[in-house]
Parts: sequence; C-alpha cells; structure tokens
Amino acid sequence: MISTRRETIVGLGTLLALGTRAEAASSVTASFEGRQISAGENRPGLPMGSTNDALLAFYHLRLPPDQIAGQLKLPSAEVERRTNALVQEGLARRLPNGQARPTALVVTRAEQPRFLYAQHSVVRAAADAIGTILPAVRRRYATLPGFAHVPFADASLLVLSDGLLDNWQINRVEEGYLKVLRPQRGGGRYYYAVFETRPADPVESFGIYGNHGQGVGDTTLSLYGNQRYSGPTNLVTLEPGDLTSRFGFSPGTGVQAAQEELVGDLLQRWRDPSAPVNKARAAGLRSLGLLAANGRTAIPVLGPTDDAGLDAMAAAFAPSLLAILE
Repeated sequence: MISTRRETIVGLGTLLALGTRAEAASSVTASFEGRQISAGENRPGLPMGSTNDALLAFYHLRLPPDQIAGQLKLPSAEVERRTNALVQEGLARRLPNGQARPTALVVTRAEQPRFLYAQHSVVRAAADAIGTILPAVRRRYATLPGFAHVPFADASLLVLSDGLLDNWQINRVEEGYLKVLRPQRGGGRYYYAVFETRPADPVESFGIYGNHGQGVGDTTLSLYGNQRYSGPTNLVTLEPGDLTSRFGFSPGTGVQAAQEELVGDLLQRWRDPSAPVNKARAAGLRSLGLLAANGRTAIPVLGPTDDAGLDAMAAAFAPSLLAILE
C-alpha cells in the first residue's frame, strides 16, 4: 500500500495489562523487541531498540543489576545511564528502594497465554458483525479510486482488519471503550510494549499485526501484516544485494534512493500501465507481486478520498465493535 497518510499506528493487541508483574522469569537468553502505537511526533524521545527493549524486559524479570550488565555486555555505569533515560522518558519508574520497573507492557512467551490471547467467542462475534456489514463495505470499496485496479479479495485483509479493527478504528476504540488518552511519556502520548521473540521466526511476536509507514519522497510507503520485517522480501526490507540482483540497480546505489525510484515506478504504472519503466526494475517489482501481468500496479495507491472512505467504513462498524468489547 502506498499512502499519503503520515501516521504510523502499530497494533499491539490488548494493552489493558500495562505494568503487569512477571510471575516467573523467562530465560535470559531470550531476545526482545519493542512495538509502539504512535502518531505523528508522539513517539519515544530516545532511541529504542535491542538494548533498551531488553533492559525493560530484564527489569520486568527482576534480574539484579550486575546480571543485567553482564547480559547486555555493558558497564554498570552505562546501564544506570540508560535506566535514568528510560525513567525520564516515562518508560520506567524507580521503586522506593531504587530498583527500576518498566511502565510499558512487557510480555514473555510464558506470559502470552495470560495477557495476549484470542477469546474465541469474541472473535466469532466480531466475524459475524463484519459479515453483516460486508455488503455495504464492498459497495463503498467499489467507489474508492485508490482501489480501482485491485480486486476486493486482494485488499480484504487491509480493509476488514486494518480498516475496521486497527488503523482507521483505533481512535474510536480509545475514546469509546478505553475512555483515556494514550500515556504521556516524554514529549508525546504513545503506547509502548516489549515482546519476547522467537529466533528465526518469520512471523512477528505472537503473530500480532501492525502497520509500518515510511516516508519515500512525497508519498508514504506502508505495510500491514505480521511479516513486515522478517518475512518475504518487500520494499521496506530491501538489502543492498537485492538492488543489483533483483532490480538491476548499479552497485553502490543506496537503499533509500532505490526505494524512491521503485515507488515512482509504481505510481507511474498506477496512472498508466504502459508507462515506460526500466525492464529490470519492472521484473523485480513483478517478483514481489507489486506489478500485475498486464503491467499495472497491483497494490492500492491511497489518497485523501480513500482515507476518508476507509474511515467512514470504520465509523459504520464502530458501534458493533464497541458493543462486542463492552
């Protein structure tokens, strides 16, 4: 999906267990990754990633400071500096005895069944409710220019999941069900969570779906799913080797420059399937399923009209969803 919408909202599932305590320590050989629900400039004010994410997880697991330093292979002074930064940001807090605890959700694989699970009766109720509104959704879909060349079956996950349940719905769920603003942390309001990961698993932590938004020139390159970063190659996860072998770029071409060229090709072919595009790049885009056999772009290209249409679908479904959640 290419969109002019410049929000990145990552679905983390239920967040009602914020700040929950670990009952049993997971193996400290585990790896962890952070996920956030944020919009615009409402995002962490310090670099997050493997070290800070793991630090929050280790405090959740009640590891002693010397073991944390050893696990992270950092001097104790650096661990303390990072901890103070997390406290200042609002992602951790100090207990009266000086120990640190995360204020963001941390879930290990052992805790997943308790905090992140699918309640089948709710899943069935939501599926039935979507089935009821589906004819109206399909009619509205047929009017949206950004989907004009994309069969509904090829976009149904985006429309029914990301549209009705996630990106275009999340503000209504927060206002109508949670009835609270996102936590104030640092300079913005956002949710943050750290999940234990399974090595070499192509599906993201616990199979949770989310959005990725990345500015590329005047557009935003967006992904929705749970294999955004470790699944099949896509335009976000391109490696330098892919640029030459798959798309025929000259050696030394930067990933960002290549992304801009490829997104530009997709936009051209969206407007005109016979528009001239470098043959090697066109073949590479076909190999990723982004160009159809007829040469036309095979993914949605969304603008304000499409954004408004998806928002209207979400608004129509919101009363049913809120009733199910209640």
